[in-house]
Amino acid sequence: MNHLSVEQVFRYVDGTVQSAERQQLEEHLSYCSRCRREIDLQKNLGRVAQKLPLVKPSARFTERVMTSVLPKSQPTWVTKIINNLGNMFAMILVLGVLGYVLFSPSLKIQTQSSQPSQYSEALKTFSGFYEKFSKAMTTQSAQLTKGVATNSSEGGTKILVFTLVCLIVLGTLDKFVLQKKIRLKS
Repeated sequence: MNHLSVEQVFRYVDGTVQSAERQQLEEHLSYCSRCRREIDLQKNLGRVAQKLPLVKPSARFTERVMTSVLPKSQPTWVTKIINNLGNMFAMILVLGVLGYVLFSPSLKIQTQSSQPSQYSEALKTFSGFYEKFSKAMTTQSAQLTKGVATNSSEGGTKILVFTLVCLIVLGTLDKFVLQKKIRLKS
C-alpha cells in the first residue's frame, strides 16, 4: 500500500497543494488511517509551535553556528607577517633611534651626581650583557667568515648585534607578555 510522502503531507498541511492533487490526497486519506494520523499530528505540531513563546538566543549563538558551518581557518605564516608589518616597522624605528642614541659619541650623557642612578645601573647591566653577547657574536661571525674579507666597520657590527639582541627581547616580550594580555581582554 502506498502512503503519502513527507512532501505531500507537508504541502497538504500548509495548504499549498493544487486542487487536482488535493482531491487525490483526500481520497487516500478517506481510507488510510495511518496517513490521517500523520496529517493530524503535523497540524497539531504546527498549532502547538505557534503558541510557544519565542526563545531569545544567547549572545554567542550566531558565532557558534557560523563557526560550525564555516570553521575559522588558521592563518598562515605569510598572513601573520603581513598582519604584523606595522609592528615590525615600529620595532625597527625604535631600535634605530635607540641604537643611534646609545652608540653616537656626540650624544653621550654626562652625569653630574656622584651617586649612580637606577637608570645608569640598568644601563651598566645591559651593557655588560651586550658586551658578552657582542663578543660571542663576533667570534661566531669570525668563525663563519674565515678568510672572507668584510667591509663592515666595528660600529656597524655593534649596531647589528644590538639590533639582534633587541629584536629577540622585543619578540619574547610580545610572545609571552603582550599576547597573553590581548587574549585575556577578549
